[in-house]
Amino acid sequence: MKLIQKERIGGRIKKRYDKPKTPFHRLMETSSISDETKQMLKQTYKNLNPFHLKRELNKKLNKFWDLHKKLNSVAEGTAA
Repeated sequence: MKLIQKERIGGRIKKRYDKPKTPFHRLMETSSISDETKQMLKQTYKNLNPFHLKRELNKKLNKFWDLHKKLNSVAEGTAA
């Protein structure tokens, strides 16, 4: 949610917010990027699958932690 306006009423401040939007949707509303770029971003956005991304991220994190554990066990073995 983005802050639109602050209004002082006596000793209090009343804040008004815009409706919640994703960064993608805010970018699509701006006129600072070309229509070509917007089309390219829309295509990329349509092809993204959050479940697939999460699965791939978890696979890579598991590989990272496995490697970390291996390196730590080797380092502990040489320090003893």
